[in-house]
Amino acid sequence: MRDAQYYRAQSEFYAEMAEAIKRPDYQDRWLRLAQQWRELAEQADKQHEAIRHSASVTPSIGGLWGYARFIVRFVSAPHFGHT
Repeated sequence: MRDAQYYRAQSEFYAEMAEAIKRPDYQDRWLRLAQQWRELAEQADKQHEAIRHSASVTPSIGGLWGYARFIVRFVSAPHFGHT
């Protein structure tokens, strides 16, 4: 999927074409195309936000490595398994 900014630029182009056209039936077609490009831009924004959010909640490799070292130390400690 392309960048939302690209989709918005396309939407603006088609909206400008609609303004330039004098025939109402053609104008409606250009406006529908502009709307479809705006919808693509909104979808791209949502997808970008979802990716950004998932990256913020995904643990880093360093964080996972630190957790793994903690588990190994905890399991290796003399108190583990003894009552």
